[in-house]
Amino acid sequence: MLATLFSLGALILAVHADDPSTWLGTLDTLAHGVNGEVFAEDDHTLLIKSFVYDGETDDGFFVMSKGENLEEPLEYIADEVGSRQSLATYMNEDIRLRLNPGKTIADYKSFGVYCQKCSQAYGMVTFNKFPKPFVRSMVSLGKLANTVHHVSGEVFAIDERTLLLKGFNYDGLSEDGQFVLYHDGKNINGTSEIIDDEDGTDNPLVTYRDMDVILRIKAGKKISHFRGFAVYCGKYNLNFGNVDFPLKMRIPRGAKKSSERPIFLGPLVNNSHNVGGNVFKIDDKTILITRFTYDGMSPDGQFVLTQKPGVVAEPVEIIGDERTNKGPLRKYNNRDIFVNLNHGTSLDDFKGLSIYCAKYKLDFGHVFFPTQSMKKPTYPLMWAKANLAGASKLGSFRTLMHNVSGEVYALDDTTLFIKGFSYDGTSPDGKFVLSKTELIQDPLEVLADEWGTSNDGLLEYVNKDIIIRLNPGTKLSDYKALAVYCADYKLDFGHVIFGSSLSGLSQSKEDPNSFINTGVMW
Repeated sequence: MLATLFSLGALILAVHADDPSTWLGTLDTLAHGVNGEVFAEDDHTLLIKSFVYDGETDDGFFVMSKGENLEEPLEYIADEVGSRQSLATYMNEDIRLRLNPGKTIADYKSFGVYCQKCSQAYGMVTFNKFPKPFVRSMVSLGKLANTVHHVSGEVFAIDERTLLLKGFNYDGLSEDGQFVLYHDGKNINGTSEIIDDEDGTDNPLVTYRDMDVILRIKAGKKISHFRGFAVYCGKYNLNFGNVDFPLKMRIPRGAKKSSERPIFLGPLVNNSHNVGGNVFKIDDKTILITRFTYDGMSPDGQFVLTQKPGVVAEPVEIIGDERTNKGPLRKYNNRDIFVNLNHGTSLDDFKGLSIYCAKYKLDFGHVFFPTQSMKKPTYPLMWAKANLAGASKLGSFRTLMHNVSGEVYALDDTTLFIKGFSYDGTSPDGKFVLSKTELIQDPLEVLADEWGTSNDGLLEYVNKDIIIRLNPGTKLSDYKALAVYCADYKLDFGHVIFGSSLSGLSQSKEDPNSFINTGVMW
């Protein structure tokens, strides 16, 4: 026992030179949602990070024990404000607890929340019983620079064969833009290899708007064998944006070797608690959630997998967070995390992922996995992709003539995204217009199409996703409706009345003049 106490004390003292706190373990959730990570800040102070306790008992206290379990006799300690009353409610809070005078952490083997009346532990941790859990992460290789065609984003290495482009933008106005890896930044054309896009094709790249994109390089190749990444036009030897990799890269190791291409499963649909993020299948055992948000204000929110299509209902499979902790989730603010499935299970066994409260059977947010029948089509040139997580849905086209249809979203105050747009193109003068009233009548604001052209009538569209930008000096909040309109005969082919308030739209960070097509195509 003396040897154990000495080693713990030595560990705490040894870390102080480099790290203000030493990880002691994670609280096991036994009752009342108790959870949190426990650290030794110094010999006399415990730091509990993301502490959760529902407070639904009048007899919960912090205690220390000299044994590996919380058994009498116990040492009761005050809470973070020095009170020795029963604990209140805690929702993902970071707190510091001072030990009783004359005591050190090395005097004890465990800590927890304990009910004195019922002699029951609500949650506990045995110090250093388990090693600190491995938290998988990505490595940033840099941000895209030297850009044209509005290329931007940050490049991450997930493992030696997998890249993440985070917040990727590209206007799609090139007949031969492609993703490439290169060996020499001064000779990209002569030393580059094309990478398939996220759909597994080497087609010319389409429009991307604030997208998180995962790319898989060819079998037998490694990212560390290359010196950089670029969006490149091989036909005209033009660099649209690149990043030179750091000279010394430590590429993370993947969970296992896999020939499977990562798949975008969809965005998390927020029902409550500010849930959001983009969900990817890395392999049959691993999920990546980029930009994950959750307010942590529930004592029972957990990651669960559901086996029922289109609904989150029990029985569900609880899975751990990025630390493998199955207790209540802490607060997340735009985090990128890897979540692993339980042993013996595969993503193919499930239909969706949810942040779920089992206590009240509430789905805080979810994504239902695409089926084999939902495979994406091959994208033609100028098909657009956009992250709709922060977009405002304005409504769907009311079809009046020429098969006009589609869903209309506002990406910001000067940008529209039309999802699944259709129009038969048989009118010589059909154009996009904005109206300041709910009646589609003059005066109207004529908009350019996705190519930046407004002189000619619209061509045929069949279930196409497109981005439309407003004219310079205009903003969506000045208008009430969008229509496909024929000025020659004053005919409304189809329109959408903006059903939501536009006053809160984010301001565009891009110069709208720069999107006008100048006729130059690379």
